[in-house]
Amino acid sequence: MRQRTHLIVSPLCLAALFAAAVAGLGRSLPENDNTSARRAISTYPVPVAEPVTDATNVADLGEIRFQRKFRVLIAAPGGAPDRLGRHDTVADARRLIEKFAEEQFLLPTWVKVPRWQDLVPALLRGEGDLVASRMQIREYRTRGADFTVPVDRVREVLVSRSGDVIDDPRDLRGREIALSERSTFWPRLLRMRRAVPGIQVRTIAHDLGPEVVMQRVLSMEYDLAVVDPGSIALHKPRWQGLRLQPEFSSSGSIALGINPEASDLKDALDDFLTREQLARREPTRRRDDLPGIARDGVLRVLTRNNAASYFIWRGKPLGFEYELISRFAKQSKLSLEMIVARSRDQLLPSLLRGEADIVAAGLAATADRHEGGVAFTRPYKESYELVVTRAGDDTLVEPADLAGRTVTVRQSSPAWKLLQRLADEGLEVTLEAAPEDVETEEIIARVASGLYDVTVADAYSTKVALTWRDDVRSAFALDGPVPVAWAVREDNPELLAALNDFLDREYRQLNYNVIYARYFKNPRSIRSHVEHRADAGISGNHLSPYDDIVRRHAAKHGFDWPLIVAIMYRESRFDPKVRSWAGARGLMQLLPVTAQRFGVTDLDDPETSIIGGLRLLDWLYQQMEPELSVKDRTWFALAAYNAGLGHLLDARRLAREMNLDPDRWFENVEKAMLKLSEPEFYRRARHGYVRGKEPVSYVRDIRELYNAYRSVVRS
Repeated sequence: MRQRTHLIVSPLCLAALFAAAVAGLGRSLPENDNTSARRAISTYPVPVAEPVTDATNVADLGEIRFQRKFRVLIAAPGGAPDRLGRHDTVADARRLIEKFAEEQFLLPTWVKVPRWQDLVPALLRGEGDLVASRMQIREYRTRGADFTVPVDRVREVLVSRSGDVIDDPRDLRGREIALSERSTFWPRLLRMRRAVPGIQVRTIAHDLGPEVVMQRVLSMEYDLAVVDPGSIALHKPRWQGLRLQPEFSSSGSIALGINPEASDLKDALDDFLTREQLARREPTRRRDDLPGIARDGVLRVLTRNNAASYFIWRGKPLGFEYELISRFAKQSKLSLEMIVARSRDQLLPSLLRGEADIVAAGLAATADRHEGGVAFTRPYKESYELVVTRAGDDTLVEPADLAGRTVTVRQSSPAWKLLQRLADEGLEVTLEAAPEDVETEEIIARVASGLYDVTVADAYSTKVALTWRDDVRSAFALDGPVPVAWAVREDNPELLAALNDFLDREYRQLNYNVIYARYFKNPRSIRSHVEHRADAGISGNHLSPYDDIVRRHAAKHGFDWPLIVAIMYRESRFDPKVRSWAGARGLMQLLPVTAQRFGVTDLDDPETSIIGGLRLLDWLYQQMEPELSVKDRTWFALAAYNAGLGHLLDARRLAREMNLDPDRWFENVEKAMLKLSEPEFYRRARHGYVRGKEPVSYVRDIRELYNAYRSVVRS
């Protein structure tokens, strides 16, 4: 066998790879746009660079494009690293900067400076175009640097041993506080020392991890210290001897440094970071079995975007795997979070890392996949591997006919091992690796176009393809039936048992049969799904009947258009005539009195309703502090869109009282919002009672829809 494992790429892709770039996302900011951006980024100095000593000039985007050189400043290896954020990794920095660079057709050049403190001076001297480390805006703006939109928010709190009660700054007289000079608390501490003489300061390294600092407080090496509580799991028993002092806290905005003269570059970066913050999923790692999942109330399901498993159809998530696992989640009273894996070979590794609870992606439960901590449910269907070739090719009848042919499949697929076995038995077949992030339906399309010679595909993907296209054919089966099942971690036996009980009840019963027929037996249904599916490889960027209107008006307010489509679907299911029990009307479900406030009268007109909803959302966004990260500023605006600004402000105040971060929605302010349904809390809230579950579900639903939409549209 002549085995090749390289990937087939088009000339355009080769050009992009030559430019050392990775795909990016952009938006157009209006003039004097103050809406900022909406999505999280972690950048950490990349310790791979060659010093650049050529021209030191301040270049804006046009000149950078002309030179095709994007100079990224980093601190030299061995210098003090930036530890402000919680997600700083070399891989993240490289991925995001290269992603932006490809969008702009640029070649990133990593420019080293000796020390962290040399980064901003080098930027202002024109030795680089961007500082690739997260910086506190407040600290470095005074030194002349400009910044991108905030990409994160750091909150730091005074921590003591549990017996300490500190109600007033005067209680700190004679006490020693350990913190870094780069701490957001540092300016406040200096003010406190002027007002209360006798407060002692112990300066510590800025890159000392919070767990180390807190352990030193526990061991009494430090009297008091300032830490970022979001960096650690405070509920762990090891921290029970510590106490946070929320009255003594501070926060700061984090952004990427940029020269103030490079305004076009700033707009482009803001554009990119807007989408990057909102759509980027920071995986939470949880390995809990069913009781822990029930406590959180969210079932996380890894899948892939394809016509058999999960896709968007007329704005709605669909797919055989999606519908089936949705029934399980509903019966278990769990919210469903669908996570589209970057590539097929990452499905099981992501599961084992705790980034999801289940893999539902039509996986064949082969013997090799049962190894390494993975357990499979009982099968819910059977599949087999089919050889697929072009429609006019009648030379393939049996495995021996593959001699002299090139077969392209993913290395992670069962077909790869089947073909290797045939080759080991003497069949002269060339085996070629398809990209792991390319779905089977796209591989089949490449066979049809002649880019690939032959492929081997699972029966379900082949069945869908043959329903709507006539340029390929199924030649023969390469193996017998194999079981298809969901995967969980083997140390989650209760979840596995619950899934098996569900499948025992559902398999080949009425609901199962209806769902199965919809995706694999009904040609009309399959063709409709293909025709209206929002997938760049199938039908372009179509999400709703109003995409063009949304694109045009969302850009004026600096919002990413799929986010607005997600709101519109959640509010009205794209029905412009719908009216709520409370009198809200139109696609964006505005009350007439609210619409009038924003200059809108005809809420039954789709464009007018979209304009009114955008104006309201933008106004709410502007009520949030500009220093907030874009993503949390957006989530807050969405919560206020649903529940009202007053209730959101009540929830943020309550979050502070509960030792939660009032500047973060998920896992923080959303928990306080739920409490505002309880008399103990809403009776002392300024705006009283609110059905807290509604805004919490609303924001989560829109985030999931947005992530689903973003995963299938190009721009």
